[in-house]
Amino acid sequence: MFPVTAMDARLSPKRIIQGVELATTSVAVDDAWLRASGEWSDIINGVKVTLRLTEAGGVRGWTNEHEVAVHRMFWFAWYSFHPATLLVDGSDR
Repeated sequence: MFPVTAMDARLSPKRIIQGVELATTSVAVDDAWLRASGEWSDIINGVKVTLRLTEAGGVRGWTNEHEVAVHRMFWFAWYSFHPATLLVDGSDR
């Protein structure tokens, strides 16, 4: 239904991610990995980025202690808009 010509094979196209847009880059965190971990935090280009599950099952995000929008979407959709995105899927931990 949604043809995708350029796709990143690091995740299945319909895998759900939680995405955050930063001033100089973007980050996609694998939803299943985040739910298993409960929280993710790292410093990216000098900015501390944190994603945390809420008790209600949602995801909230912060950069340097300021709350930011977190976008829940399919990997193929996020990658279409953010091809240079950093991906966090637990494979490096």
